[in-house]
Amino acid sequence: MDQGRAHRVPVRLSKGQSALLGGTDTCFGRLRWGFTLVELLVVITIIGILIALLLPAVQSAREAARRMQCTNHLKQIALAFHNYHAAYGALPDAGKDKPGTTACNGCCDSPNRGDWNFFYQIFPFVEQTNLYNDPDNNKICKTPISIYYCPSRRRAARYPSDSGTARADYAGSAGESYSKANGPVVTRVCNPPLGFAEIRDGTSNTILLGEKYQKVFSFGWSGGDNECYANCGAFGSSGDTDATRVAAYPPLSDATHPPECGTNETDPSNTSNPCWVSRFGSSHPGGFNVALADGSVRPISLSIDLQIFRWLCVRNDGQAVTVP
Repeated sequence: MDQGRAHRVPVRLSKGQSALLGGTDTCFGRLRWGFTLVELLVVITIIGILIALLLPAVQSAREAARRMQCTNHLKQIALAFHNYHAAYGALPDAGKDKPGTTACNGCCDSPNRGDWNFFYQIFPFVEQTNLYNDPDNNKICKTPISIYYCPSRRRAARYPSDSGTARADYAGSAGESYSKANGPVVTRVCNPPLGFAEIRDGTSNTILLGEKYQKVFSFGWSGGDNECYANCGAFGSSGDTDATRVAAYPPLSDATHPPECGTNETDPSNTSNPCWVSRFGSSHPGGFNVALADGSVRPISLSIDLQIFRWLCVRNDGQAVTVP
């Protein structure tokens, strides 16, 4: 044997050493195991398919949870209406504008809290008594109330930015049109106070509140979302579009542009061109939630027949239809 060359001695690895080193032991070394490129691509493809199958189910479950939370918010507001009625003998209303030459022809928000709308009026019945009694009007307008927001649409915050004021995603039903004011939620002073007795079509057949339409890119500056939720004034005799809606048009998805708006509110960067939308609607797929005057909450399809929807929004037309 050549003494100048190292003598190779076969070494057998123990089973534990072989496993640790990731191979199979032999007399002269280890056989290494691994994935081929094709096998790796197959595994990645299978994982991608599983994710694609699971993602819609996860999103659907999340939306179902958000929709349930939205339903609970409407339920709490409707119960507050009932408790208010039990305390005062009348329903909360849409508030009114500050006085003009007459009690009903002023414009816009009022410094008098007696003119503020139902979102403020029901504070003591939604665990907001401290805010109701707070002397700072600005603080009230800047305080988001979580149950006034639909979680499918947006978080409870100030809009259009933190320097703005709080908003609401729900609206009272003012009836068939603002001029007729034949829904259960109308302005104060300009119309006699309404109670459940004036809902002659039946409380289970009349919409009290519902989700309002709001375009997804114009939070805080759209015509129906540009004022303090509690003090938005009024529009004619049925309240402002921030707090009330009517059945002049069918309900609409937030993702759809209302035809009646034309070119208004089509450019997200042009906040000086809003559209005052009077529709109900939502960010939920296929429908929106309403609270009936009996306190129950029901989903309604966005494709509901317009005439049936009008009958549901009017309190005294003699058409006692049920939610389809």
